[in-house]
Amino acid sequence: MFRPQKSPPPIRLPRIAQLPTYEMLIKITEQAHESRGRTVELPFNPERQQFGYIIAVCFEPEYSEPTWSLTTGDGNRVTTIFRMQQSDVTLIQTVIESQCLGTDVGEAISNRAKTTGTELNLKTGIPSPNDTGSMAFPYMMATLHGMPPSSAAASAPPAAQETGPAALEGDLQTVPYPNLLQSISMSKMTGRLAVKSSKGGGEFYFEEGAPVYAIAADAQGDLAILESLTWEDGKFRFFERERTVERNVKKRLDSLLMEGIGLLDQLKYLQNSGVKMETYLFRKVPNLTEKDFEQRVAQFVPLDMNLQKQFYQSVDNISTLFELLRRRPLVKTEWVPILFNLIHADLLAFSDKPPAGVRMGLMEVQSLDRSQIQGVMSKLVRPETGLYTYPMFLFFLEQEFHRFERLNVPFSVVIFDMRLRDAMGLQPLSGQLLNEAVRRLITVRRNLDIIAHFETFDFAAILPHTTTDSAAFFAQRVIELIMQTPLAPHIHPAHIYLSFGVAGVPEDCDDPAFLIAAAKEARTRAASSTMPVCLFKNIHSAQSPDAQGHR
Repeated sequence: MFRPQKSPPPIRLPRIAQLPTYEMLIKITEQAHESRGRTVELPFNPERQQFGYIIAVCFEPEYSEPTWSLTTGDGNRVTTIFRMQQSDVTLIQTVIESQCLGTDVGEAISNRAKTTGTELNLKTGIPSPNDTGSMAFPYMMATLHGMPPSSAAASAPPAAQETGPAALEGDLQTVPYPNLLQSISMSKMTGRLAVKSSKGGGEFYFEEGAPVYAIAADAQGDLAILESLTWEDGKFRFFERERTVERNVKKRLDSLLMEGIGLLDQLKYLQNSGVKMETYLFRKVPNLTEKDFEQRVAQFVPLDMNLQKQFYQSVDNISTLFELLRRRPLVKTEWVPILFNLIHADLLAFSDKPPAGVRMGLMEVQSLDRSQIQGVMSKLVRPETGLYTYPMFLFFLEQEFHRFERLNVPFSVVIFDMRLRDAMGLQPLSGQLLNEAVRRLITVRRNLDIIAHFETFDFAAILPHTTTDSAAFFAQRVIELIMQTPLAPHIHPAHIYLSFGVAGVPEDCDDPAFLIAAAKEARTRAASSTMPVCLFKNIHSAQSPDAQGHR
């Protein structure tokens, strides 16, 4: 009986705790050339984490140039980041560093081309005729530049289609999100789309090109897809054949895309008008009747009338949009069209300046001695940040718990970390980066909120009178502020990694020690998930689709 000949086992070199250098790549190339037909693998883990990378090279008998592949995973789930046939070791090193450090691949290769004089077509990833290397796997190289497989995929050999579950990956600034969804739909792809954006993150499951399950930021189902259609930056990866039995998407994709275009237009109108989270909202009509309200808003985007009334009634002429949404959390697909309607109906005005304060009477008021307050504060905060120390966090947590026992007032705790990815891995923020991150962080703090250091390198917030949903909204706003612009010159926001865990009293527990443990567990889940914010109450709910879809 004919039995196919087994491939020889790979040559696995010892794992290194750094990115491969040019000399290391040359060495494994020479070793692969001497052992033609066998793959030489070099595992490396620049972050010293549980899951690392493997760069592999092989001289296959039918090709004169080596075939390279970069994979990551734990053995059970292995993702192929790229696979290409290329003799230029400098190019391979550039792509490896770009993928592992989170920098833009096209820009890195372009910079290399300027330095070495090598021309490269950045639209397809195919070297020009003047280059010595040839690309045997244009399908995988196209994904490095954020392009959906088109003609490149058609010409790729069958082996390239099965090199790993990451069939698509790229940058939303290169491939607009609606175009990406249309590409998945037209190609009738089945699998999981994972997206990380400065506005949050999400996971979307498709069956034959149709979305079946979606979760993004603080929305699920149809609302999650609509929410994600407003993202204009971020990274995406599509993993083929990953499925879930859960279903929460009800509408067709083409219908959702049409709604999403309308939502994006409304959001851009608000942004161009100057509406921000820090904007103060004011009622313009003092004696508005319910009938007049209904007649005015009915002329614009059709929405739930009760929801519009509730939002309008929450406008107290002294609060910012962020403060209103924090008191009554609404997803973007709800508050954007509501605010659009109320402004178009000439019912609301807005300003970046706070309302004039109410004057005190004729009584004599002695101002507080701020110097004495600052003298005490200097002993309670860390000098490099001005945030409360970890022992003070524990003290305030105990006080807030006593308030809950006395008055039954809910509160939430958010534990989070802020890291920078560099050549050595994920490092805690420090110096200028930390100072700028803290400056942005405290802009969303109310006077009664406590923001402090947690343990050694992490941070925590105590949010009185706040449910966990409102705390999650707080965390999302922090992410937006930190990721919207670089914290320092030459530091791209994509190099900043944020993870937030949220737990609350009495929603999750009625014990301060368990509250800390719950928030830490949620933060750990967020660090390993596509979505940077995790609520503890969602961890132990019904079995997640992630668990079912990744078996």
